[in-house]
Amino acid sequence: DVGTGSGCLAISAALEFPAARVTATDISEAAISIAQKNCQTLGAENVSFLQGDLLKPILRLGKNADAILANLPYLSPSDIAASPTRDELSFEPSLALLAEDDGLALIKACTREAIDILRRGGKLYLEMMPRQTSPFLSWLNQSGLPYAANITRDLAGHERLVTLTKSC
Repeated sequence: DVGTGSGCLAISAALEFPAARVTATDISEAAISIAQKNCQTLGAENVSFLQGDLLKPILRLGKNADAILANLPYLSPSDIAASPTRDELSFEPSLALLAEDDGLALIKACTREAIDILRRGGKLYLEMMPRQTSPFLSWLNQSGLPYAANITRDLAGHERLVTLTKSC
């Protein structure tokens, strides 16, 4: 789980798949601390935490993965200004919400880094805003990265989850 924040994705994966080894990363030391406490509270014993930028801590260790989950910051300042929940968003650290390149900078960086971690057939799950799926897929096609893409719609019918499968 890259950009774990409070750890909810990593902990959910660990509890759902107790035989799995789950590794969670975050650039924020405070987020890692909160995620570790949540992990202890919920009894997920198969999660380890690494502090660092995106997947770099895992790359340094030379580890491989079958799946990577990423709900990274994907909002732009204009997204927040236009949001009906902008007052609630003001309580969140901007590090957890905002990304450059119209919200796609961290998603693209994670996609590039994941190539060196995922095994063949491994999956990268990326949450993003519906308006971002088309520009992201255009970028992906131009990048030459060996992924096959699939889009899943959320309960409201909006394109929300991009699943990338490493093809080689």
